[in-house]
Amino acid sequence: MTNLDKKINDIEEASEQIAAMLNKKEMSTAPEQSGLLSEIDEVSKDEMIAEYIKDDLTEDQIAELKNNTCKGACDDVDQNQVTPQPCSRLANFCCITDIPDGLAIRSSASDFRVVYDPRGLRCCVEETNITVTPPSGCVDLTIPVFAVRVVGCIPVSISLLAFESRCGVNLVPRPSQDNRVALCCSTTVCVDNVICYRGTRAQAEAACAAIRAAISTDPCTNVPLLSAFARAFTIPFGSCADRARVLAFTGTFQLPDCP
Repeated sequence: MTNLDKKINDIEEASEQIAAMLNKKEMSTAPEQSGLLSEIDEVSKDEMIAEYIKDDLTEDQIAELKNNTCKGACDDVDQNQVTPQPCSRLANFCCITDIPDGLAIRSSASDFRVVYDPRGLRCCVEETNITVTPPSGCVDLTIPVFAVRVVGCIPVSISLLAFESRCGVNLVPRPSQDNRVALCCSTTVCVDNVICYRGTRAQAEAACAAIRAAISTDPCTNVPLLSAFARAFTIPFGSCADRARVLAFTGTFQLPDCP
């Protein structure tokens, strides 16, 4: 019985060591580029209209966040996940809309808003096995580790007041802004992220409980908006090749961390 207890303890210690190694391999903030916007990039020029960047981010983090080119919408979820899946607390969003005829971009945005609701996120624990090759002469070992995973959807709506037309009627009168209008876009961010790994189920369940509490107690603070960008793309198309035709909103949310 003593030998059995020792073997169990050895396996748990190995699981915790592997979990610690997996936690260090967190995914980069820069996502892969999706097909739609990459095609637009190849045949167009773009103009940054507005941007929001959360305070206290480093220059390297800001540079990587700006590389978010429409990866993160439900249609872009990668079904071929590697095992073990890298840890990532980032959830990227993208929303694309056209710029109607008759609207011109103002020199600066006077109102840029993102509203979202992360309360639909949930946390679960997932057991996965990692094959470890020991020193020469020993057979391979399969060690269990426990992934703390956040899944669910975040509905997102964005509006940007940066466009004007020749004529207009403001139904809630404000002087000198009758001909200005906001373009809006709505999307859903699909979240399926491994936040961290733990060596035992008890440790993973405790981390999951803390994440659930963080989301339910203060979702706006614990799932903050890290960045948001609005870019207008000019695409060569007939006689309208000299004006912006597509507006792309991109951004990134940060999920709660394991305690």
